[in-house]
Amino acid sequence: MPAILQQLINDSEGRYFTAEEQAKAMEYARSLPIRLDAAQQVEKHEDEIVRYAVEQLKARYPRLDTMHERAWSKAMRDFSLVLRYAVHSMILDDPDLGEERLYVWFRTILGSLGFPPGFVRESYAHVWDGVKQAVSAEAAALIEPHMRKAIDILSDFPEPATVLV
Repeated sequence: MPAILQQLINDSEGRYFTAEEQAKAMEYARSLPIRLDAAQQVEKHEDEIVRYAVEQLKARYPRLDTMHERAWSKAMRDFSLVLRYAVHSMILDDPDLGEERLYVWFRTILGSLGFPPGFVRESYAHVWDGVKQAVSAEAAALIEPHMRKAIDILSDFPEPATVLV
């Protein structure tokens, strides 16, 4: 359930929605087609978005695939997953969705594999750059806060003792 609707239901437990609460629910409902359109734009261009990010990293870190088995195919998989959670977060207007379901867990994996926070931030910034290039400005504006939150959470961990890149 969208976070806004869940909050409205929680806040109005045992009573009907106030006029203000009804207006908030309707505002979200009116925004849903726009959010779904933005999600469809990302879905349509997901492959080129993640390929763009990988190509940027390959140019800067050409030896990464020699240090980490199947680095580029795993990067594409991971970029797609994070992007999908950011999009789901945008659709539901729930800024905490990705953090609660993926980002915190995933950043522990990235750190344990020896990726430094700066590399992670750079990697997902390339994903975000790919999104901005592939979708309309309106869609990008809807996705931006959710993608920025993903980047901030994914790259918020201590420098690993042994750095991979």
